[in-house]
Amino acid sequence: MLDPISDAPLVLAYAFMSLLVLILCFILVNVVHKLYRSLNGEVSAGLVSPAQQLKTSIMELDAMKTG
Repeated sequence: MLDPISDAPLVLAYAFMSLLVLILCFILVNVVHKLYRSLNGEVSAGLVSPAQQLKTSIMELDAMKTG
């Protein structure tokens, strides 16, 4: 059985690598999502007016505030 004191750097390295993998996955999901939205946005860009986009953004902010 390993000594807990000498095992601490290994645990810290594992935790750091896990956090790094989670951050990289989050970035990858965001990039893919933005690319997907931009591809679909070209088709339907003329269908939504800027005022409607602003109204939607304000509604999303209100939903975030209220929880």
